[in-house]
Amino acid sequence: MAELAHAIPAVDMINATSRLQLEAAETNAIMIVIKVRANKPNWGSYLRSQMIPQEDFNFITAYENAKSKEERDVVLTENDSNGQAARTIVNLIANVAKDQNVRYVLTLLDDMLQEDKSRVEILHTAARKQKRTVWSWFLGILQRQDNFIVNQMSSIIAKLACFGTTLMEGSELNYYFSFLKDQLRNTTVLIYFLYDEILILPHFLNSVGYILFILKVYFLMAFFQVIRIIMATFSNILKKVDEREIKREAALQMVQCKTLKTLELMDAKKYDDIELEEDIEFLSEQLHLSVQDLSSFDEYCSEVRIRRANMIRWIHQHLLIYINEAIPVK
Repeated sequence: MAELAHAIPAVDMINATSRLQLEAAETNAIMIVIKVRANKPNWGSYLRSQMIPQEDFNFITAYENAKSKEERDVVLTENDSNGQAARTIVNLIANVAKDQNVRYVLTLLDDMLQEDKSRVEILHTAARKQKRTVWSWFLGILQRQDNFIVNQMSSIIAKLACFGTTLMEGSELNYYFSFLKDQLRNTTVLIYFLYDEILILPHFLNSVGYILFILKVYFLMAFFQVIRIIMATFSNILKKVDEREIKREAALQMVQCKTLKTLELMDAKKYDDIELEEDIEFLSEQLHLSVQDLSSFDEYCSEVRIRRANMIRWIHQHLLIYINEAIPVK
């Protein structure tokens, strides 16, 4: 029996279980969305009870009845210049009391943006005309108690940030990042919207600590698919970002956050995934090249910026680097 036991190939039960959990969560999420789409609200009842105005009724029913993307584009174009499309969407999300119907409107909006990325400008333009940001309409929805509403709203905010030309900045950016960090405490919720949020983080490349934020996801959620997404994200940042300085800063933050050590451990594990192996090899090569190109002062500056985001500890060597590198420059 002992010899037989040794003959059985080793199985990574943690990764196997993680994959099953991820697939189950994804399947469940898809089924919920299908059910939400099927539960179309009775807008006629809302109109008769004066819970929505005639203009909102006209737009939402016309959009629902459109059978193709071309027909939906016509409805949106006809209701864009006067701001009615954005006004109806915001009104239905903010003023419809039943969670079931809010779920429906958010899913309709998410599908709308997924079908054509340029449609985010309908909302951004309407917000600018009111001298506000689109985020001011939607960030408060993240405090709702219904998990589906929160996750769907987060997915929409991610698309508005990623697909549009208007940047999320200041207190609104800090608020959204804080929300994302809080979601790390909930495994099921994180799996549900990880694909949307983790892939739009490069949009905030100028925000201190975004690399460490992604690595925090990796350490808390060592599922195969999560690892795959994170490595692909890092790889895409170094491959597709055009601005040299931003790419250089991103590579520096990866080095400072001990990504090379993480890559060494992953390489030793030998995942059965060709694309993941290629990403690991590419990142390892690029980060080693970055290390050769960095001065001590570069490292010092990066660590100071990360420290200001409360992400690393101050150590005595930083002061020595400043004395040796910064003062002579002056």
